[in-house]
Amino acid sequence: MNQRIIKVETAETTALIFGAYDANLRIIEGAFPVTLRNRSGEDGTDAIVISGDSMDQVNLAASVIEYLRDMVRHSGEINDQTFHRAAAAEVADGHGQTLNDGADGFGAGQTLHQLVADVASLQVGEDEGVGMA
Repeated sequence: MNQRIIKVETAETTALIFGAYDANLRIIEGAFPVTLRNRSGEDGTDAIVISGDSMDQVNLAASVIEYLRDMVRHSGEINDQTFHRAAAAEVADGHGQTLNDGADGFGAGQTLHQLVADVASLQVGEDEGVGMA
C-alpha cells in the first residue's frame, strides 16, 4: 500500500477540502483508486492521508488535494467550480477515471464530465492562440 500525507493548517481546511457531507472526498475516491482519511495532530494541525495500490494514482490524487489546499489558503473557500477544475485537470490528462455520476448520486460528476469534455476540445497550435475545436 502506497501512501502520502498532505499537511493542512486546520480542521476547517480539511472540512472544506472534503466538502459538505464528504461529497468532494467521495468524488476524488471515485476518480482515483485511493482512500482519503483525516489525521489530526496534537499541535492543532491536520493532515490528509492518501492511500492506494498505485503510487501514480496516489500522487495524482495528492496533486488535487494540494491544489484545493492552496485555494483555501488564498480564498478561504472552495466552490464547485474550483473543485471541478482541480479534479478535471488530472482527469483531462488521462490519469483519472471520468465520472458519469457523482459519488453521492446527485450528479456532481456530470459537471466534472462536461468540464473534462470542454478541456479536451481545446487545441493550441504552434503559433496560434487557444480556441475551441
